[in-house]
Amino acid sequence: MGGVEMYETMLSLYIFQLEKLISNPLHISKVDVYKYFLQSLISEKGTLELLKTKMNEVSEKEIDQETPAFINNFDQVDPAVVYSHFIKGLVDKKFLTEQELKEYLKYAFEYRKTPVTRFKIKNASKRAEVEAIFYNYYKNVAGKIHGKQREYAALLGDYFEGYKTSTISSNFSKSVY
Repeated sequence: MGGVEMYETMLSLYIFQLEKLISNPLHISKVDVYKYFLQSLISEKGTLELLKTKMNEVSEKEIDQETPAFINNFDQVDPAVVYSHFIKGLVDKKFLTEQELKEYLKYAFEYRKTPVTRFKIKNASKRAEVEAIFYNYYKNVAGKIHGKQREYAALLGDYFEGYKTSTISSNFSKSVY
């Protein structure tokens, strides 16, 4: 049995034993157990890179599996798809924190009301870079719905400081991205 198979077998046995011993009053997830197990193995010689890779895969799966905490009352796109698009476009590029994104999605997609204080985009070197994220949502994710361009431009213009819906809508029509 090779190294990876041995660790996976050990992990399966470890999780099985934990599930038998714990009635899980703290709602410990298998992902948390897996991370703990991997971290405990990192000190073993020759496994550091393998374990780092496995831990990154677990983190990516958690993001993919996370159920977005909003209802999409804006369009017909599945909330998980909306969340995934904006986490990659805004959070991964450090324009927003994940918490800010979640708040934004609640306001823009569920409540469909602008907050008292608009959100701020951080670390963007060019406005067009941020506008492109919203244009790509409109064009590629939502399917460029005829007659809805201004509403999609408002997802940026109405909710974020320094952006104007009419300007963004005009740029959408020119497809400048």
